[in-house]
Amino acid sequence: MVELKMHKVLFISAFHPGARGSIGAGEAICGDNLKKHVNNGSQVDVIVISPATQYENPEIKALCHSYEVINVS
Repeated sequence: MVELKMHKVLFISAFHPGARGSIGAGEAICGDNLKKHVNNGSQVDVIVISPATQYENPEIKALCHSYEVINVS
């Protein structure tokens, strides 16, 4: 019998000055890196601190156990 262990990964990301567009497009939450963890069986949770000029990335959000965006001015 093979025992599988689940790993939990928490990504916490903050915006950079002038940030715009979809969250996770090559920034701290790199989509490819996140997908690697999911494909390896990890439970991924994401917390993003971003300005209103950025928005959720539905493709990335769909992979996550939880995905929380905190908008700041």
